[in-house]
Amino acid sequence: MAIIKLQGEKEKQQGIYYEFDSSSTPLGEGGMGKVYRGRRINIHTHETRDVAIKFMFTGLPPTVIQRAEDEANIRIQHDNLVEMMGFLAVESKMPNGVTSIRYHVVSELLIGVSLSDLMQGVCTDQSGNLIPFAQTLYNLYNSDPEQFAVTVLKKVLSGIMALHDAGYIHRDIDPSNIMITK
Repeated sequence: MAIIKLQGEKEKQQGIYYEFDSSSTPLGEGGMGKVYRGRRINIHTHETRDVAIKFMFTGLPPTVIQRAEDEANIRIQHDNLVEMMGFLAVESKMPNGVTSIRYHVVSELLIGVSLSDLMQGVCTDQSGNLIPFAQTLYNLYNSDPEQFAVTVLKKVLSGIMALHDAGYIHRDIDPSNIMITK
């Protein structure tokens, strides 16, 4: 077990830091990086909260880094949107003395199953625990596909409307980015 602490300048000012176990298995991987389970720790209150930490790949174009930072700074709380908690630029010295900057996006940790997996019959989270709402939706998917689509679309559109009302446009809506949670 190797616990790594992440803290940018903004987090130092707020009295918080993030940590994760670098030997843990990633929760997932996408085009911009790998996502790990971590914790947000408030130094003053000792309050902790489980979070998802995306470790962005090195060598990404500056436009991709900027888009990730912009997305991480969206502060909308809505039942049908993941809560974004921060964007960290963490400097570290390499063994050869060169300073490197690694970028991380921190968000609420969602426990559930993606819509794409649900449509393949998966109704459990990564630990194998049944997600009751996923089971209900999967049964609806098989028995009444139109009602299934209406149910899912209402929730997705509710989140998208909240983003649009705040002036944002979501550019990556697909079944693998829609989570069915507890």
